[in-house]
Amino acid sequence: MQTADGGTTWTAVNQGLPSLDISGLVVDHATGFFYATTATAPTGVYVKRATAPWTGFDLAELDGANAPAIVVEGTTRRLVVGSSGGVVAHVL
Repeated sequence: MQTADGGTTWTAVNQGLPSLDISGLVVDHATGFFYATTATAPTGVYVKRATAPWTGFDLAELDGANAPAIVVEGTTRRLVVGSSGGVVAHVL
């Protein structure tokens, strides 16, 4: 959900997400993009760029692993995802 008026009204912004079972959510303050991980199949990392729908973010290293931890590391501009299969860092 998103609000533009301090919480008086809310708009759904889940278009493109395969599941509403979000296990991690982070914003990249340099771009304003949101990154989310889903906890139920199909698991993965998704990105929301401005007003566009959510799209899959290809991190083949995750190979479908559940990824509950996600962070944007601002100094080196990396998306770091902790999953049941290990930790993956991707340069943004």
